[in-house]
Amino acid sequence: MKVILTGSTGFIGSEVLRQCLANSTITSIIALSRKPIPDSAGTENSRLKTVILKDFESYSEDILQDLAGAEACIWSLGSTTRSVDQSRKINLDYTMAAANAFAASLCPQLGKGKKFRFVYLDGAMSERNPEKKLWFLQEIRRIRGETENKLIELAKEPAARRSGFEAFVVKAGLVLNSSPVSMVLGTTLSIKVGELAAAMIDLALDGSERQILENVDLVKKGRELMTQASTPK
Repeated sequence: MKVILTGSTGFIGSEVLRQCLANSTITSIIALSRKPIPDSAGTENSRLKTVILKDFESYSEDILQDLAGAEACIWSLGSTTRSVDQSRKINLDYTMAAANAFAASLCPQLGKGKKFRFVYLDGAMSERNPEKKLWFLQEIRRIRGETENKLIELAKEPAARRSGFEAFVVKAGLVLNSSPVSMVLGTTLSIKVGELAAAMIDLALDGSERQILENVDLVKKGRELMTQASTPK
């Protein structure tokens, strides 16, 4: 299976890349990045190709040709900036430009009955209801919620449904490396980065009956997958 990744140089995205490289089901990985991925991330692996993309709002025919045949995208690209304009550009415009391009150009090339799954990483604090009063970072949280809404709406459009486009929203809490801290915060507020990556990859490979997964769902699924992976066969 061919998978597209973004945000592969970041804290979460680099763990997604590491686990993808360790997963034999994934035969090809295209990492969209503004800059080369460090050698330590496994760039020498023949299954990984880095495509340098300077503008995440534009997908040329050459770029789309590199992506052809992909059946999933794990979108870990995002920004925690407090600038409303920057947040809208990175979190909303970039995401929807990719989702629309993939739905229109990549999905129709897949064989009959195949799905293209777009897995979008978001935060637990995003707000999908634009009318709800928020006490802090209201515009930023509404932008992230608007992105969720647009992705869900895109997946419901007749053309997208016919072509097999599916969208999943992953609403992660505080993402940590430290087990002691995650034990204190609990499964509602935090998740370990390995568990989150495992849950997102599973969504890309197998999908889910639910389009939106909350942090507690991700922890449960991630732990199950990590336990299975560490169990001797």
